Amino acid sequence: VSHITSPTAIILPVEAICREARSRNLPVCIDGPHALLQTPVDLRRLGCDFYTASCHKWLCAPFGTGFLYVSPQFQPWMRPAAMSWGRTPPTKLERWFDEFVWSGTRDPSAFLAIPAAIDFFNSLGFESVRARMYVMAGEARTGLLDLLQCQPYAPATSDGHAWYGSMTHLPLPPGDARALQHSLWQDYGIEVPIVSWRDERSIRVSCHLYNTRQHLERLLEALRALL
Repeated sequence: VSHITSPTAIILPVEAICREARSRNLPVCIDGPHALLQTPVDLRRLGCDFYTASCHKWLCAPFGTGFLYVSPQFQPWMRPAAMSWGRTPPTKLERWFDEFVWSGTRDPSAFLAIPAAIDFFNSLGFESVRARMYVMAGEARTGLLDLLQCQPYAPATSDGHAWYGSMTHLPLPPGDARALQHSLWQDYGIEVPIVSWRDERSIRVSCHLYNTRQHLERLLEALRALL
């Protein structure tokens, strides 16, 4: 189950999904690369059995970093695909994660930089960063709705659940999705996903700490010219 789906930017109610799955004795694996920083991630509160995420996206850690959480009851199921130094003799006490840590001569530098990324956002305040990104995403949504005059896929909030965080996703008029994305990049220097599904196309806008209102205005200006 995606915590935040990549094509749609929708935040799924994963805590409720995990709760329902537990009542049916179903293990749950959550895919959360877009969730880190965008929304609070408390693995104990979520109650999931597995959680995977990459750290280079919203958390801004180096490429190639990420983590896998496995609840204790399922750890005996998990073994690394390649044996490592941590595969100790039967007579030696071993810890489960030792098997995954020492994989030959891999360079751990990228992983050792993750704490610096966390410290950076801690210094600014995670909630403050998140609040600013949410405001930017809300302004992007408002501007796009005004320009496109479209029916959104989902409300911003419903019954206390926020469907969107730092991203917004809206339908576009019919047309060539690949050509539009190419023109946005080549002619305006804007990198934004134009999602194509069946005979429809849509736009997903992401707003991070480094994005500004000028960026949003440039996107809207480009879309006015291209649509």
